[in-house]
Amino acid sequence: MPLPAVPTSASLPLCVSRREPKTPTQEIGAHNAALAPEYSLFICGRPRTITTTSTLPWVVGPPWNRQVWSTMLDLTSFPDSPITLFHYIAPEDTPASALPPPDLHKALNLTESKSAFLFVHDASDKDVNESMLYLRGCIELFHRYGGRGFWVVINTAGSTEKNGLRDVDSIAARFAEEFMKWPELDVFFHLETGPRVLKMPTEAAYCVVGDAMLKTPRLFAPRPDARPVVTNPGALSDQNFWSAFLNGYIVPWKHEDYLRAAYLTLVDPENRGLGLLDIATKFAADVNAFKQRYSQFQLLPESRTLTVFWLYHVELAFVSVRVHERRSDLARDFSFRGIFEYMPELRDHKLPTAYYSSDILKSEYAERFWMLPDLRPLIDPRRERDDEFKEDLVKKEREDPERLLRFVFAVVQRYLHPRETRRRSWFINFAFAAFQKQTIRLRTKQPWISVYSETQAYFYLQLVHAALLQLRAAGRNEYVQEMSYPLFCKMFNVTPSTWTAYYTEQLWNSLEARAGFLPPDIKPLPDTIQPSIATKEPAGRSPDPNLFFRRLGLIPELPSLETLHFHQAIVLDDAKALISNLDPTEVTTHAALLRYIHAHIVVPSLSAPPASTPPLICQHLTILSQASRLPTTHLTTVLTLTLHHLTTRFNTDYFPPTPPRPSSILPVGAPNTHGTRYRRAHNCPCHDGWESWVRGSLGLVICWEGVGKLEIGWLKGLGDGEGEGEETGVEDERGKKKDGKEESNRAKEGDARKETERHAQEIRKESNEEDDDDKTLAGAEPEDREVGDGGEEGDEWEVMSQHTLC
Repeated sequence: MPLPAVPTSASLPLCVSRREPKTPTQEIGAHNAALAPEYSLFICGRPRTITTTSTLPWVVGPPWNRQVWSTMLDLTSFPDSPITLFHYIAPEDTPASALPPPDLHKALNLTESKSAFLFVHDASDKDVNESMLYLRGCIELFHRYGGRGFWVVINTAGSTEKNGLRDVDSIAARFAEEFMKWPELDVFFHLETGPRVLKMPTEAAYCVVGDAMLKTPRLFAPRPDARPVVTNPGALSDQNFWSAFLNGYIVPWKHEDYLRAAYLTLVDPENRGLGLLDIATKFAADVNAFKQRYSQFQLLPESRTLTVFWLYHVELAFVSVRVHERRSDLARDFSFRGIFEYMPELRDHKLPTAYYSSDILKSEYAERFWMLPDLRPLIDPRRERDDEFKEDLVKKEREDPERLLRFVFAVVQRYLHPRETRRRSWFINFAFAAFQKQTIRLRTKQPWISVYSETQAYFYLQLVHAALLQLRAAGRNEYVQEMSYPLFCKMFNVTPSTWTAYYTEQLWNSLEARAGFLPPDIKPLPDTIQPSIATKEPAGRSPDPNLFFRRLGLIPELPSLETLHFHQAIVLDDAKALISNLDPTEVTTHAALLRYIHAHIVVPSLSAPPASTPPLICQHLTILSQASRLPTTHLTTVLTLTLHHLTTRFNTDYFPPTPPRPSSILPVGAPNTHGTRYRRAHNCPCHDGWESWVRGSLGLVICWEGVGKLEIGWLKGLGDGEGEGEETGVEDERGKKKDGKEESNRAKEGDARKETERHAQEIRKESNEEDDDDKTLAGAEPEDREVGDGGEEGDEWEVMSQHTLC
């Protein structure tokens, strides 16, 4: 089939003017369909291609919605019908297969079938395969919403024979061949609307497509069912399975398919060197993109906690095969089937219920943050034999022995804060009450959980206090506050079994020890505990001492529920002395900040339209940044969390509504179904009162004073970015500067990583493993190790990425 000829300059419709939208806030940020333009053109393609092939004055959305850009175009042939051009700027590290998030579809004017689609590919861009991924995503949107037509333009502006003009015909043939794979698209194209693939400058294509769209004002109905499907993904090779997964072709989507996608993500060479949480971010983005592309999928986006949980266990299965095949001389089989034949327990989709209580699994904070299990610890194969390891994986009645010690560590860190002046007994009363309450709650459904013991709580409190006080006396206050629980255990050699050196079992578990504190009967409690390893910081810039543990996923993004309840109780008590309507200059503490947010943002949002909440939060962020003494990062994080809680983040176009359950049977922290999200957003009466708001699911998170240290992608961006109305040339120059900055940051991260690994080696030297195989998570052989990739203990978790896709 011959390609259509390129229109001559005489036949191109003339663009007489280009102007910015008069009210970008309304046209871009609002979700009111009545404000949507009648005719619009959605410009899609690789992000850098669009911004570098056009000189139009793109208008950036408001601070809470900077991913939507727009501009306006006038045609001489239709002077009374201006066309609005929309463009979506994806965040960094977004997979090519991902679509714009559902909550932006109305802002992009896609939901009313009024928008035409124009896909842009630059002739000098040799990576046509990645453009195909973006193209398929645009076709998915066109299937879902319909529109006024679909075109592809091969941008020839500035191209010469040397840099790619001679390849235009072959590139256009590739796109025409791709269209042949979608025969149902034939109904969307007619001779009157012009050819599918255009070869001309991008801005000329804007005029061609706009003229064709106005001359033939057809609305093509959505066809979400017109898509290829793969019904037997188990028969596919790894490469074909991954391609089907990215394109959303796997129907139905089963738990085994989810595990296989997780496995392929972990062994991807591009993920080598990334920590488990960073890999979880990329994997969740791919799964969410799959759900978006599969229009019949009615599940909510991926839970952060469950994503990390399954990745941890898939990686655990991989490294366990390495450990135990060495011990039993088994043949190496690191394929997906080989790993899960060895550990079929992971095929049970209910496995998380053995680790997490319903209070966590059904909570909003587990959806957005990584939390450690509260019923039992994550399996660590370094200390287990083969039979014990497989038994502990599925053993139901097993509690976490470090739960109390981890909680006490967080309490001591809190009252040893450098600026804290209150007595530690004040904190201890709140802490032990929160722990006892959560223990009783857990024992209602898990009776094997140990009962609360006053003696055990005070014993561990004294141990942690004696250890951290030693660092504080040496002037290491910052080190005390930044230290993680795993690093503390390694540094001071404190374990849940340390009590055996001080108490007999009879006294430790006695009824009297539960009711009140009893002194040890073997030897007295220590006044100080010396660290078992050196705490001297390496020369130069001090790296993150917790990086080694964070890369393994052993440091949660949110602490345990009892720790959150402890911080919540402190905030509620602090707020008693504060007036409800604080001035910005009076926001000097975390409790005062929450009081201010409730009075000036939460309460006004109950009676205001949803679109007014984001600008209100941005306004108060500016005011607080100038008047409050709290760090700007702390203010931004708390206000961003409030914004996410008050605004509806999911759109009915992607996730159809589920039948709402009666409010009387919804448990505390119930799953966020479509109905409950909308009710909670602006109609929930619990927002009226200060204490009710703070005791809600959001309050449990933002009452934690460490929330300002969270570094998660969806928490970034509020108040960031450059001003509105920036032109493409400025964006291009800023992009070059940004690329140079990223290279500098990567170099600094590499130096910091080497320093961190040297620091971590001091920790590992004192671990005194009995067997060489136990020095790594998988007993990696010396020839399998690479110098400088995390030391002995981290190699096996990284060696997975050496295996390429089949």
